[in-house]
Amino acid sequence: MTSSLTSHALLGTARSGPWPDPPHELLAQPWAALAKAPDPASALLQAAALERTLLRSGQQPLAGAVLADSCPPETRNYLPEKTLTSARRMLAGDYPELLPEWLALATQSQLLLPPRLIPAFFQYGRGKKSTIPQLIALAGQRGQWFAQEDEAWKAFRINAPSKTFADDVWDTGENQDRLAWLEKLFAENPEEAGQIVSDSWRSETPDNREVMTSFAYQYPHPAHLVWLETQAFKERRQSTRSWATRALLLNRESNYYQFSSQLFLDTVRVEKKKLLLTPPETFVSQWSDYGLIEKAPAGKGKKAHWLEQILSLFPVTQWPQLLGITAKELYQLKPDPDWFNNLLAVWIEDLSRNPSPEHALPIISLWLKNLASLPKNQRSPHLALRNILQALKSSDQADILTQLTLDLNEMLSLLATLAPPFSAKSHPALHKVVLHFLQSKDRYLLDRPHASRLASAIAPEDIPALLTTISQLPELPSIVEHFALTLEFRQSYLPHFPNSQFPIPNSQFPIPNSHVQPPRTRRNPLCQRAGGPCRP
Repeated sequence: MTSSLTSHALLGTARSGPWPDPPHELLAQPWAALAKAPDPASALLQAAALERTLLRSGQQPLAGAVLADSCPPETRNYLPEKTLTSARRMLAGDYPELLPEWLALATQSQLLLPPRLIPAFFQYGRGKKSTIPQLIALAGQRGQWFAQEDEAWKAFRINAPSKTFADDVWDTGENQDRLAWLEKLFAENPEEAGQIVSDSWRSETPDNREVMTSFAYQYPHPAHLVWLETQAFKERRQSTRSWATRALLLNRESNYYQFSSQLFLDTVRVEKKKLLLTPPETFVSQWSDYGLIEKAPAGKGKKAHWLEQILSLFPVTQWPQLLGITAKELYQLKPDPDWFNNLLAVWIEDLSRNPSPEHALPIISLWLKNLASLPKNQRSPHLALRNILQALKSSDQADILTQLTLDLNEMLSLLATLAPPFSAKSHPALHKVVLHFLQSKDRYLLDRPHASRLASAIAPEDIPALLTTISQLPELPSIVEHFALTLEFRQSYLPHFPNSQFPIPNSQFPIPNSHVQPPRTRRNPLCQRAGGPCRP
């Protein structure tokens, strides 16, 4: 915008002087017409647009500029528009918990995103790394064209080149680049990486020392043995020491492995299909050098305290190798009844920190089988269960949840956090929990995102019946209404994917603007929507 137009805009058309001269002779005629326009404000905006168009029309590409290659043609069709309407809403912030389901259905369809939606989905994928393979498939040739032309989308390139670093990046680079370069060195040249870590350990921040120690666990090598034992293992930060012990356990030549394996095998042995545990009679002072604590906490016996620490020296995933048996054989052994509760507590705690699908199912089954005989503090390890179950397949999650004896709040929380798909036919116990949630007058500890996740787990064939149930409630708590609206929103896209088994509803319920907060409790508006009678 020229200075004269800027002056008119700043002063306001009511106080500005005469209409300015045209910025170029080519604009003389339209400029004169705008000077006589009845609406000065509109004329000013049109003048600015004309001037901008004139400037852009005179631009030329730089000499030697390389134009981008055209995008290769697509060989697949695009997704139906009715599926894209819901995707736009989810990308804008409505029901984002349903995007994983939408992406899975879209990927299964083998259809493509329209080009205009690819940037928005790529932006979403940058924050959800697990969705990148799906988005690469959905974006097709146009997505690869975008990714090659814009560095912001390089993560979506099918054959993305590895990042290059300057020779002096470790000494002069940004911290993120330094650590990325070091991780690459751990993978390619462990001896040099180990020497660099050893030399720079004291000058690095505690955060960097923890990250460097985690690299030693991800890329195990004998070259890291010395600095792990002399520096990382003695670090003040507990999380760094934890990474160090995990890395040292992967190296049988380490002093820590030798000590831990000997003490473990002195305590745990297999005999005639039994898993026998023999806690030590006394605490050896040398054990303190390896992280064991002599004094037991209040309410726990010293032998039990020492035993649990010894059992925790190795993650349960390494027990079969240490004992010379398979994982299946380990869980077929009869545990020592005198120390069973301690053993189970260690296994549950270990799996909560190091989830393993192979070991989770038998350990949780063992826990459920002996639930009645366990101390009260071991009957409902809610957070530990959540972490363990997250490592399992969705079908296994649903199967285990049906066997848990938890109160409704705990069950709802687990069900809404994990959101394993289930139906009233396959898992009636879980469906009963949802019905109880809808019909109970109590208030539950679910927020709106968790209510949406719970709704995402409902089988499509159960949605109409649940909406009918909700429509007959005399009052509608806000969290239940949000649950219902999420189910309705799923109905807006599920039937429109190719090969969908979900029928299109005869009458779509109107879904109000999600930005309007409903009252906490009010007369049920779904009664009239569903066309059914309302109970007084």
